[in-house]
Amino acid sequence: CSSTEANELVMSVIVGTVVIVSSLIILISYALILFNILHMSSAEGWFKAIGTCGSHIIIVGLFYEFGLITHVKLSSDWYMGQGKL
Repeated sequence: CSSTEANELVMSVIVGTVVIVSSLIILISYALILFNILHMSSAEGWFKAIGTCGSHIIIVGLFYEFGLITHVKLSSDWYMGQGKL
């Protein structure tokens, strides 16, 4: 069998780039939303916006967290099995 190290490296770089770029877009988006919320004059609107955006931020964070945990777990399982024949 041929070595797959080059393919794995390329795939890791591509996946890493996609994750970093999408995370940056989301973080910048939330920073702009937070900036706009902090500049609201109405207390009622402020609390409503925090409630809506806060729950959404939690869900998105959990989604990325579980994806990261799954990826790290699968990667470590794969790595641990490399020495076995």
